[in-house]
Amino acid sequence: MARSDDGNVWDLAVHSGISRTSDEFFFLSKLFKSEHWRGVFCYLQTPDERLAWIYKAFADPTMHAE
Repeated sequence: MARSDDGNVWDLAVHSGISRTSDEFFFLSKLFKSEHWRGVFCYLQTPDERLAWIYKAFADPTMHAE
């Protein structure tokens, strides 16, 4: 993953409405180590879709094992 791609993922997450100091952001810092999950997140097209996905992934205990 190129550095600019990494920054884009974080920008998309913040623009979706989560705080850089939130538990969800910390969760994403682990989840986005996987190219698969970065790809899924980037596939979503609107901030509302991304925010809903973040909350669903965060609420799913099986996602925390990634």
